[in-house]
Amino acid sequence: MKPALNAKSDLCTAMETDGFAIVTNGLPEVECARVLAALDLIPRGRGRGGIRHLLDVPEVASLAALPSIRGPIVEVLGSSAFAFKATLFEKTAAANWYVGWHQDLTIPIAQKIDVPGFTRWTEKDGVVHAQPPVGVLENVLTVRVNLDAATEVNGSLVVLPGSHRLGFLSDDKIDCFQKTSASVRCLTPAGGLVFMRPLLLHSSAKTNGEQIRRVLHFEFTSVELPGDLAWHRRV
Repeated sequence: MKPALNAKSDLCTAMETDGFAIVTNGLPEVECARVLAALDLIPRGRGRGGIRHLLDVPEVASLAALPSIRGPIVEVLGSSAFAFKATLFEKTAAANWYVGWHQDLTIPIAQKIDVPGFTRWTEKDGVVHAQPPVGVLENVLTVRVNLDAATEVNGSLVVLPGSHRLGFLSDDKIDCFQKTSASVRCLTPAGGLVFMRPLLLHSSAKTNGEQIRRVLHFEFTSVELPGDLAWHRRV
């Protein structure tokens, strides 16, 4: 396990070299409980392992402004940074899955408009998504808020340090990199944060079925989309 990051001054360096950083003391327990209470009121579909498009939930959106999250974001992206995505990932005995090595390559967009470099258009829970040019993703910073402790047995995040510097990776290149690189498991107590670049290769195993793993996945940027494209939501 990589040592946890505690000094904010180290964050920019960590993002450049490793593509991720761990903050073990990000949110107090009472803040996690407040958000979980709000999320428990949102209906889940049978077998669903999470909920997309949560920036409209006040208790979720307010997290983006907390100093422990907003401060590091501004340090890396600048004062104009905003959140454009919030997703709950929820692994339980009833909704349990393995995620192979991958990069996060799509962003939510208000409306499909043909603009050069934006490809692989799709729709997720009623919202249009596309894969933008690599330069857009290089200016995105993800924050994963562990609402439960991330442990060795509940499907915690595993990353391949430095892989974010390689741009878009084919399946063959992903396979090669993961076979020749040492992975790091991102373990934290409840309230811990993982900051990461979306192009960083990451994966996660299934939970053992006894420990729930709930993570709020935020994505931030400070860039505007080209042409007439607009972000689906921004906070």
